Amino acid sequence: MGSYHYVNFASVTAIGIIFPVLGLIALGIRIYGRVKYTRSLDIDDVLIVPAAILMVAAGVGMVIAAQMGFVGGHAPYRTFEELMFGKPERQLMLEKLEYAYWIGHVLVIGFTKLTFLFFSRRIFRGRGAQTKFDYVNWLMIGVVTVWMVAYVFLEIFMCGLNFWAAWDTVYALRTYCMDTFALLTSCAITNWVIDLAIFAIPLVMINSLQMTARRKVQASLVFALGLFTVIAGLLRMIIVCQVVENGLMSPTITLLGTTFETTDNEGTISLILFWTYVEIGVGFLVVCLVACGRVFDEASAPVLRKLKSMVSAATSVASRASSRSSLFSENSKDEKDDHRISVSTKVEVVSKDEEKGMPAVPEWLQASRRGTLDLD
Repeated sequence: MGSYHYVNFASVTAIGIIFPVLGLIALGIRIYGRVKYTRSLDIDDVLIVPAAILMVAAGVGMVIAAQMGFVGGHAPYRTFEELMFGKPERQLMLEKLEYAYWIGHVLVIGFTKLTFLFFSRRIFRGRGAQTKFDYVNWLMIGVVTVWMVAYVFLEIFMCGLNFWAAWDTVYALRTYCMDTFALLTSCAITNWVIDLAIFAIPLVMINSLQMTARRKVQASLVFALGLFTVIAGLLRMIIVCQVVENGLMSPTITLLGTTFETTDNEGTISLILFWTYVEIGVGFLVVCLVACGRVFDEASAPVLRKLKSMVSAATSVASRASSRSSLFSENSKDEKDDHRISVSTKVEVVSKDEEKGMPAVPEWLQASRRGTLDLD
């Protein structure tokens, strides 16, 4: 059995709940903003609906599979022959989930990409004559559409018309179907390359817009949220590439630093399903949040004003305190100087007064000093 790691029944259940909840909240904010500020729907507002349905359905499937114990766990030790020709109930249920999941994951990722592309088009498209962005944007829309249709077709007919082989023994899967891991690998690689192109285009376009540097930075940060989707897609791509590279001949297989037994197909598939759903959930959140800028600006405006007022008040208090301290210091210095002058004056006056009031030396003392004192 593979070593215990972060992909388990609890974590699979958690992402199956968290992403649908956060996704629906983000979708609600997106719809609220569109209704309040534009009162109209565009193509991206329509495409986000099937993406949301499929995202929630995949999350529900992950939760059910984890609670039933065939996603997030590990297969018991089996010999290579038992792996190839055995038909345990948990394996058959996992294979049926996989068949539906891989078809659905292409659709939800495809609709998410198209939503982002049409949203970008609404923001950056030129008015009147066609611009470079128009051509590039339409090209990417065409690429994503072809990609989605092609891989949905391949996933459905990966076993030709022998659909039963997709959820039978591993031997049947390898005999009647194409190399499913090679299919997943090509899908993951092309998906990641397309993601890089899709999220790089807006960042390039922002530089050509007539806006302040501050607004450009803000817009770039919003679209840079797509980096999280790119990272999740990269991790999934690395996993499936490692599976293809290792094959089934070695006794163990290492995926993202975690070692599994080669016969532990449940652990391997659970890891791939986990990161695939993370990519789906993060991608959906990104396409919703990038369209919620005005809502967040309006919601954060009172908070920012309050913070600015507090900072201004604190600065004013500090400035007044500093002024008072400086004034007190100057007054103290003046008082000390006045005191010194007063004391000096008093001493001088007293000395003069004492000098004036000093009694004369008696004659007998003066005569005594001269030696002329007459004692008679």
